[in-house]
Amino acid sequence: ERWLPNRTELGPIRVDRFDFTRKASPDLPSLQGRGFSLILKPNLKLGSLEIEGRDGEAQLQDMAHPLRVSRLRSTLRAGEAAIDHLEGTLEDATLTAEGTMGLKTPGDLRLNVRLAGASLERWLPEDWLKRCSGVASAKATVRGNWRMPETVQATGDFQVKDALLQALPLLDIISKKTQNASFLRMQIKEAAGRFERRRADDWQIRQLRADAPGLLRMKGMVDITKGGTLRGSLLLGIVPGTLRYVAGAEQTVFL
Repeated sequence: ERWLPNRTELGPIRVDRFDFTRKASPDLPSLQGRGFSLILKPNLKLGSLEIEGRDGEAQLQDMAHPLRVSRLRSTLRAGEAAIDHLEGTLEDATLTAEGTMGLKTPGDLRLNVRLAGASLERWLPEDWLKRCSGVASAKATVRGNWRMPETVQATGDFQVKDALLQALPLLDIISKKTQNASFLRMQIKEAAGRFERRRADDWQIRQLRADAPGLLRMKGMVDITKGGTLRGSLLLGIVPGTLRYVAGAEQTVFL
């Protein structure tokens, strides 16, 4: 008996390739992952498992683009997974995140996410592809039940640079009112604001501001509802040379 161990320590476990598939159920969306290289570090004393992952790809049901994970650090504990650090790409954008994900029901999710270098052409609905282009970045807090992706909400800030707007009814109106065809294809140097996603087809944009040098400035609020319908209140600032064509501009347009 004196040679029997009374304590056991388990060192790091290396997994060269890890693939997984979780089929959809009435309570859970499907989830697939493939190609992950893992290092597992069990902590028997704390009852936790540290995971380091690299070079994998994951996709949740109804997720438009797969997430290509270049680096992941996570800790599994009873009833919770902590995402200590995540780096990857989502379509053409770089993504970093950290947060927690509940493993019990409901699946409480809280993530701080940063997205950079997203080309709008790869993200917008098809009917907007010819209307808008540019490069976007965003910082957001994502909350909700990850088991029900349609209920997940997000709030944060966004920025779009070097954007082009065209074929929009609003621009047609401005062009006719100002007798300036430059508004039909408007170059936006920078646009920014705050956003809230309440449901998949319910977005609010607040503190919106946009600058098209030599043409206009714009600020206000917009709601995006089902079908991509835009509703809101926008205040336009047009360069003085074009104001003479706009009736009542001295009361309704800021300089």
